[in-house]
Amino acid sequence: HPDKNDEEDAHEKFLKINRAYEVLKDEDLRKKYDMFGEEGLDDSGRRGGSYQSWSYYHDDFGIYDDDIEIVTLDYGEFQRSVLEGHDIWFINFYSPRCGHCHDLAPTWRRVAKQLQ
Repeated sequence: HPDKNDEEDAHEKFLKINRAYEVLKDEDLRKKYDMFGEEGLDDSGRRGGSYQSWSYYHDDFGIYDDDIEIVTLDYGEFQRSVLEGHDIWFINFYSPRCGHCHDLAPTWRRVAKQLQ
């Protein structure tokens, strides 16, 4: 804390640590940071879409991996189940790198539960 630390940059360090804590404790801010870095926390509406953290690719690549109501199909499974099958499917094409797709995931989960 700047009151207890005599270093010249104590105030700036305190602000950085405080900001990091605010981001880590808020799930939405943490997700924005993981997807867009520091620019994702800027409320100006700009998004630096090129930055993705390692944890985003490692931990959150399959948006629907843990949902039992949602079936994720690869190309072959899509061909057999959807194009050649006789069942009715509701298809949601998404990109795991798309922030909007991540934001809409809870809505698609609700739809899947209702249509199950």
